[in-house]
Amino acid sequence: MINIYVDGSFINGISGYGAVILKGNEVLEKLSGSLTDKKYTSIRQVSGELFAVIISAEWCIKNKFQNVNIFYDYKGIECWVTGEWKAKNSVTREYADFIRNSGLKIKWHKVAAHTGDKWNEEADRLAKNGIQGKDVKIISEVKSDSAASALESFCSLLMDYLDERKYYSVFEGVFNDMYGRLEILDEENRRLGIIDVYKTLKKNFTPDFRAFKDKKAEMYLRSLYDSVRDEILLKI
Repeated sequence: MINIYVDGSFINGISGYGAVILKGNEVLEKLSGSLTDKKYTSIRQVSGELFAVIISAEWCIKNKFQNVNIFYDYKGIECWVTGEWKAKNSVTREYADFIRNSGLKIKWHKVAAHTGDKWNEEADRLAKNGIQGKDVKIISEVKSDSAASALESFCSLLMDYLDERKYYSVFEGVFNDMYGRLEILDEENRRLGIIDVYKTLKKNFTPDFRAFKDKKAEMYLRSLYDSVRDEILLKI
């Protein structure tokens, strides 16, 4: 049985993907790279998440491994394949079709992002390095105290809290090293609004709720954010 950890990232308009492929405790392969075509960057880090699965699946097919565990921190990776989420654009449809027809027997495992899981953190690092064009064999650490890294970690953990309460989200990236953006979706994958999380000298992980037509949902999410903010900060 092969274990694969995948992750995606989005920084300064570029999507990145990273994957670690293991057999037991042995690392068989590390994969990373970037996507710059607007077809992919339009859905931010999501394209990196999906592409990490696709290239890992291609590696398994080439190397004749059929039974696979895939560990991920973004729910859509599994839900678009199983049909729990409807694939509404060409990237998610092509992804779902490819995985369904790959011939692989996949078991899906969701892990919490940025909580110290060794291989999830490695996949995240590879995705970031892919954006920077770094060779996966010569990995330079991304500074954990940078605004962009802290915002991405914070948003990833916030996504887990939202997911537990049936509010799904898409991380759209970090902009100008100042704020991270989450698009908030309901159970039917319909857009509810946007949460921008700011980290500046004057705003320390301060949210800006935008474009919410459902004010009841907005009020609930504001209350949720206030209740989990400090807990998330203790984890990053």
